[in-house]
Amino acid sequence: MSKESWDIFLGTKKRTTKSWYSLHKLCSVCSIPIVNDNESGLCRQCTNREKEPGFSISDRQGESEEHKLLKEQARKFLLARGFTNIKEEYLVKANGHPFRNIVFDVVGFKGDKMVAVECGENKSDKLVKAIELLGSLYILPFGKTIPYFLCQLDN
Repeated sequence: MSKESWDIFLGTKKRTTKSWYSLHKLCSVCSIPIVNDNESGLCRQCTNREKEPGFSISDRQGESEEHKLLKEQARKFLLARGFTNIKEEYLVKANGHPFRNIVFDVVGFKGDKMVAVECGENKSDKLVKAIELLGSLYILPFGKTIPYFLCQLDN
């Protein structure tokens, strides 16, 4: 959102409401300002869309060309392994734990098996949540062409 659009948006709000908004809190899908401090980074409208079955964030803002190329490599990687139903920016919901929902860069489905590939840089807490949710995960960092496999270790 540009500075001018931001100023127009704030001009429509009361003084007390303005203090709740921060320029750094924008919806990651539609780029409108958000008030809440949830982990999803989505506005109320996109959060409601998230509840629809098969919700997929396909128009992510600020995605670099290099990241898009990595996602295309991940797609080819999954196709080579027999995954025919492949989705990008796919939300995987954790049963009973709404704050553990994760949006994966690329997800492939083959029968009842699901495999996710995360591209580029990733936060360690997201990777831990992903492994807890899926049990395994592929990582495709910048500068690489073949993903690494991560799995949950038994204690």
